[in-house]
Amino acid sequence: MPNANDMDLVREFALSHSETAFTELVQRHVNLVYSIARRCTGSDGDAADVTQAVFVILARKAAGLRPQTVLAGWLAETTRFTAACVQRTNARRHAREQEAYMQSILTDADTADAWARLAPHLEAGMAQLGERDRTLLTLRFYENKTGPEAAARLGIQEAAAHKRTARALEKLRKFFTQRGIELSAATIAGAVAANSVQAAPAGLAAAITAAALSGTAITTTAFLAATKTMTMTTLQTIAVTAALTVTIGGGLYAAKQAHDAQNEVRTLQAQQAPLAEQIQQLQDERDKATKQIAGLKAELAQNEKNNLELLKLRNEVTSSKRQTASQLMDANESWRNPALITNTWACRNFLETNPPQVRLLDTKYDRNWGGFAEDDSTQFDRFHNVISRSTHGWRGIGLGFDAKELVEFVYEFDRKETIYPTVMPAGRFDFIANLPQGSQAALQEKIRNRLGITASKLEISTNAYALVLHDLESPVYHETNMMAGVKIKYWVNVLEGLFHAPVANLSGLTNYYACDCNFWKPMKQSDDEFKQIVLSRIREQLGLELIATNLPVEMLVVEKVK
Repeated sequence: MPNANDMDLVREFALSHSETAFTELVQRHVNLVYSIARRCTGSDGDAADVTQAVFVILARKAAGLRPQTVLAGWLAETTRFTAACVQRTNARRHAREQEAYMQSILTDADTADAWARLAPHLEAGMAQLGERDRTLLTLRFYENKTGPEAAARLGIQEAAAHKRTARALEKLRKFFTQRGIELSAATIAGAVAANSVQAAPAGLAAAITAAALSGTAITTTAFLAATKTMTMTTLQTIAVTAALTVTIGGGLYAAKQAHDAQNEVRTLQAQQAPLAEQIQQLQDERDKATKQIAGLKAELAQNEKNNLELLKLRNEVTSSKRQTASQLMDANESWRNPALITNTWACRNFLETNPPQVRLLDTKYDRNWGGFAEDDSTQFDRFHNVISRSTHGWRGIGLGFDAKELVEFVYEFDRKETIYPTVMPAGRFDFIANLPQGSQAALQEKIRNRLGITASKLEISTNAYALVLHDLESPVYHETNMMAGVKIKYWVNVLEGLFHAPVANLSGLTNYYACDCNFWKPMKQSDDEFKQIVLSRIREQLGLELIATNLPVEMLVVEKVK
């Protein structure tokens, strides 16, 4: 039973009125419902009454809930609606208290902590969001679900859940800013996750279960009888009214909404009448300007007509030259050879000595044979001293890449740093790019035009590690070549794998450096012991250290061309 999901428990209760199933649902969500009710009403007693009413409503409507319903989101929405009914019914009594409370919040805004400033407005801000955004934030920060767990509950990809979470937090941030609360999205997320759900009063869950299970057809009398164990307050009666309103008040509410909409339409129509004369004047001016533009266009067309034949001839000559060059280029496909790809020195020599070109073709192979790419090259003497550098820019070649592998290779991002919110094209591809300058940008444009996908970089603030120099005044790293050392990006990838978090290289080191990089962990060695060995090794040999922090991590977002 504890391992069953929410909707399985709801179905079991709806079919057999299982007290065990309903008790489990109450235990799971009573803190969530109580906390939202507490924020909406501002009173412990009122929150307890609203919480009972919400679970009574759940007991009545269990049989009618759809299987794909996310129960946490449904409970949150029902709680806000029920609390709103309570507040409207008791508005006169709470008006002055609420006004005084809001005034104290504004007066102490400069000294109150983030949560004290957010709490009075949080549920109003949540109500401004769309249903999908509210449900996602409820799972992430009210129930503290991880990104993968929330994505699984909603039936979407993890990357899409992260992106939607970031957008929803940005909407909340703007909502709070309009109310004079200047906080970052990360601060809002942390404050909500840490404080949004508090423990409900002792015995409330048991009282709710008794009230909800007192009968399948809950009436006002049955509800009041089930809640005798708690002190009867005015809001308990209002909670019953709210529960009944959810069931029978929908039609009246819809009728009122339609009437209000009709009144609003009449008001807008009345406001438009004085503007009719001004609109007519603007339309006359527009027609006059249109005639003038038509005359200018006719004159321009007449002037261009004489040059049309000359332009056609020039285009034909240019097209002929390009076609001839393309045919010569297509005839040479010696680069599409797996033996070349597996030889680093042969790849480098081919890219340097063959005619400059940028090509993206359907592959001739059924698997990825690999690829080779290099940036500016550096030459060293036998003592590893730099003797020359070239600045030809990025050049690369590859065979049998699928669309994801192609994007990650060309944009130089790892799979764990890349987000794919869209379906990637099928098939595999061969490519080469060895222009003197701009090969990488030209190949990215080829991908955009042929595959209809593009990529952009997006910074996302998250918990991460920073790789920095331990001592700027006395560096201990030793720069060398690729035969005698390891590129700093390799260390970054290893550390990300060990610590399961993004690592930002803030050391300023980018080339190859001499170091001992044997990362095979002994069987008897724990992960923590091995991490300490790695950290000690990079500090002693490269003068680097790893610092836990919160950083904006650069991610690559791949999307279809719009």
